[in-house]
Order: sequence, then structure tokens, then C-alpha cells
Amino acid sequence: MLRALRPTHPCTLLLGVAMLALHLGAAAAASGSASADAAAPPRQRLAEEKAAVEARYEREAAACGQRFAVNDCLDQARRQRRQALAALRAQEQALDAQQRQQRAAERAAESRRRQERIAADQARIRDRMHKRAARGKPVPPLPAAPSPAAATSAEPSAAASAPP
Repeated sequence: MLRALRPTHPCTLLLGVAMLALHLGAAAAASGSASADAAAPPRQRLAEEKAAVEARYEREAAACGQRFAVNDCLDQARRQRRQALAALRAQEQALDAQQRQQRAAERAAESRRRQERIAADQARIRDRMHKRAARGKPVPPLPAAPSPAAATSAEPSAAASAPP
């Protein structure tokens, strides 16, 4: 005899979620939105397929309880679920890799744009300085960037000369 699952049992909750996903998928298919399913975001499609795999496993596991060789039946159901989830996991990993590559390309493009802006600013400053020098006006020296060694050696001497 099958034991009734409690409403808060994890399997019952998982089954409920899976059934909801299947119901929503069936409703979408019934409304003739096959093209909408194709246009669904890949991650959403993978989540729906995972829910369907889990629901199928739950149905098969429940059916196994009616058979004589319960353990063999459950092992086969688990094996099928594992294979289906492995295929979905591979697709998810491919999506993750694609997103990582896209983000890396975006960061590289942003870095190139930033370097181009810096180079353009430096060229504009050099041009102004050359024009100013060509007109005979004095050219103020550009402040030199302090070296890290000079910055660290200046701090102790400033602290020593400061009054207590």
C-alpha cells in the first residue's frame, strides 16, 4: 500500500512545482504559441525542461511502488533522470560559457574605448602645447607623476619635520 505524502513533504512540493510547470506549458501549447516557446529565453526553457524531467521521475517512482521489483525500477528511473539532467546541465554550462565570453568581450571593448579616450586627450594636450609654443607663449611644464618610491620616502620626512 502506498503511503500518502504529506502536503509539506519535499517530494510533494517538488511534484506540485513540476505539475504547475507542465500545466503552464500545456496551456501555452494549447493556445497555439509554438513560436513563443521557441522564442523563450534559453534559461527559462532549461528550467521548464528540468521541471518536466523531475515530474516524469516522480511519476515513474510512484509507478515503481506498484511493481514487484521496486528497487530495479527505481534505479532505472534514477538513471534516466540523471542522463536527462546531465544533458540539460551541459546546455546550461554552454550558456554560462557563452555569457562569460560576452561579458569578457564587453569589458575588453570598454577598456579599448577608455584607452582611446586617454590617447585622444593626451594628443589634444600635446597639440595645444605645440600651438602655444609656436605662438611664442610660455609653455607651463606638465606636472610629473610622482613615482611610488618618491611618495613613500616623502611621507616619513614630512612627518619628522612636522611639529608635535
